[in-house]
Amino acid sequence: MNPNDTHDTFDAIDAFHADRIDWCYTGTNAAFVKKVRAADLPIFGTISAELPDGPDVRTRLLGRDQTRTGDVVPNPELAFIVARGDVASDAFREVVMAHCRAMLDAGVVGIQVDDPGMTYHGAIHADGGYGDASVAAFLTYLPTKTTPAQRRLWGLPDLVEGFDYRAYAEAKGANLDSALKQHFLDFHKASLDEFYVWLRVSLDAYAKRRVPLSCNNGSNQRQDETPYVKHFDFWLGETGLQYGDPTAKGIFRKSLSAQALGKVQVFSPPNDGLDRIPTRGAYVDLTRKPIATGYACGSPTLVPWDVWRRGPGTPRFFGTAEEFGDLFDFVDENRKLFEGYELAYAAGPGMDPWFVEGLDSAPVEVDEGVFVAVRALPGKPEAPVVIHLVDWREGGSSISLQLKDPAKSTRLLIPE
Repeated sequence: MNPNDTHDTFDAIDAFHADRIDWCYTGTNAAFVKKVRAADLPIFGTISAELPDGPDVRTRLLGRDQTRTGDVVPNPELAFIVARGDVASDAFREVVMAHCRAMLDAGVVGIQVDDPGMTYHGAIHADGGYGDASVAAFLTYLPTKTTPAQRRLWGLPDLVEGFDYRAYAEAKGANLDSALKQHFLDFHKASLDEFYVWLRVSLDAYAKRRVPLSCNNGSNQRQDETPYVKHFDFWLGETGLQYGDPTAKGIFRKSLSAQALGKVQVFSPPNDGLDRIPTRGAYVDLTRKPIATGYACGSPTLVPWDVWRRGPGTPRFFGTAEEFGDLFDFVDENRKLFEGYELAYAAGPGMDPWFVEGLDSAPVEVDEGVFVAVRALPGKPEAPVVIHLVDWREGGSSISLQLKDPAKSTRLLIPE
């Protein structure tokens, strides 16, 4: 980040056997992107609703969202105000593409969308969605969903084109009709969906190839619970005690949901701050469990290095090989026991046992509080069956495993 920064991305790549870089704010640092690509690693650049007006400027004035009082819509996770863009605005769309063109020219393979709810989530959570472009588009949308009689009951004119809907909503305040408010949210949901259709076409046309898209999603949120699920090629689930679900059940449930869609769910380390997890030891202990459970479910986890953690006074987290290296060494050394394998059975704390179709009884039994995943190679009954065990107990030491059918041979592998 600066000459005094002691952290080195490429040292971390080597230490953790990383084979790609995701969710990276590359900005205009073409030299860094080229260095990554020269190492034969794919890298995804990142866009968000908070992009400045151009790759080389710091202002945020073009095509911005507004609240009903005309204020900018901030990011509630940041201590300072950063004006968010309005996805219905042609000006903001040009801002997005200016950043994407710069990143693609530098050599990024794909694009990560940070906080993909954009203006739709601003309308839900931050009284947003009243930018000029969105209001104009909403007034075109509303007559297609309502009758003049309905609009008169709400105090709107028969012909709403050009009507100052933001001022109307401000005057109504908490008395804004719930049905009209729902139309407003439905419009923003459709507007966001259309934005991603536009983004896909624009990216592919510029790059002259299909540009993969990823986005972050809350770890307690299934992929098909979002209006924009079909536009993304994979997801990076943010775990965390405050808003996420860093449990065996949550990681399994979300991994299985992604696989049913034919895609991959990646997980990030917990993003809780020091107010939730005050010691480094506690953070390391919690983070190790989702890493192991994710891989057991067929979902990789981002290396816990340069991790954003929310809350005041909480710096980014840079994990060490001493804290996490044994897990990533284990996966790297046993790639053949991960690649191509799919879930056949899973059970663990807080969850009902899950069986693949055709399996009617549990093939293994383990201690309560231990997550177990049985994985096999489809169509290859002669291949080894792999049983993953992850101890979610407090202070657990030994684990008992009982096989329902005797195995011809067994091999025990433990991260060290």
